[in-house]
Amino acid sequence: YCDFYKYAENEFGHKLQSTLIKAFSNPCGQDTWQSSTSNERDSLEAIYNATNGQNWTNNGGWMDGTVDHCQWYGISCDADGFVTGIDLRDNNLAGQFPVYTRNVNSDENHILNNFWELTKNGLANLYELKTLDLAENKLTGTIEYRPLYNLRVLASFDVSRNQLSGVVDAQVAPSIKYADFSNNDFTSMRRFVQYKVSSFQSLRFFNMSNNIIQQNATDLLEIIPPNIEEFVASNNQISGSLPDSLDNLPMLRQFNMASNSLSGDLPGFIASFATLQELDLSNQTKGFKGPIPENLWRHLSLKTLHLAGSRLTGTISSLVGNLAVLEVFDMTNNLLKGSLPS
Repeated sequence: YCDFYKYAENEFGHKLQSTLIKAFSNPCGQDTWQSSTSNERDSLEAIYNATNGQNWTNNGGWMDGTVDHCQWYGISCDADGFVTGIDLRDNNLAGQFPVYTRNVNSDENHILNNFWELTKNGLANLYELKTLDLAENKLTGTIEYRPLYNLRVLASFDVSRNQLSGVVDAQVAPSIKYADFSNNDFTSMRRFVQYKVSSFQSLRFFNMSNNIIQQNATDLLEIIPPNIEEFVASNNQISGSLPDSLDNLPMLRQFNMASNSLSGDLPGFIASFATLQELDLSNQTKGFKGPIPENLWRHLSLKTLHLAGSRLTGTISSLVGNLAVLEVFDMTNNLLKGSLPS
């Protein structure tokens, strides 16, 4: 809600009014949401119970009433006892992703009642959380993203190498910078949206490689966060052509969509001349066509250029000699002619 209203005000020049929004006590300010440290402990206990904590590889201190929750294995806190970091990577967590549990009567009207007051315990109530690492576990099912957007300082979110499914949402929290959904069973990705103003500007690293994403590349990337530095979506089933929006990413360092089903013309990544270091669009089941764009040879920071396994035609420009820091160069299995310039 907060980002949508900020976006509407910026786009249309006036503030919108809504009786629905007024029904919430403070959807855009964190102060009234902030839990006590006792609620922090309750939320951690809910995570433990939801992910088979008794069988974790290391559950040192957890559920021990004599041990402060900030001393539990994998937990970091600030000076006031609020949880700022959870690192339970490779710790044998199993079960559904522990967003939160609610004690809500199904007959209650969620609009007229304050949704945040009805929530109970779980990740979504740890309002000072900055980093979350649950990678390399056995978490299953889908992720309910809406409650996680309450975590307004969450910057790093890693759920890679689990068994999660459903939808990927890179804009999982307003301050997100690092989001890793790789090596799961996700089948779709929620498109980037500009009305989530904060996350649209903050996102720097995004990885959803090795999933089963089956959408169209133009639809997915028509709008893309302008400050993205690393975008990795290799080993999926993404089809279609790459959009012109990729020519407007001045901070892009890595772009990897290898092993998909992309086609059409290669983009030139025009705005990334000074930054792009790795470009891997190799091994497409349909394949890119046409010549290699001249603009690609002007990326003087390129270390990896991997375009093997497509239907590219023409010749390799002599400008390749200007790529002084290039370490990996693969154009095999295309329809190129001529020889590699000396």
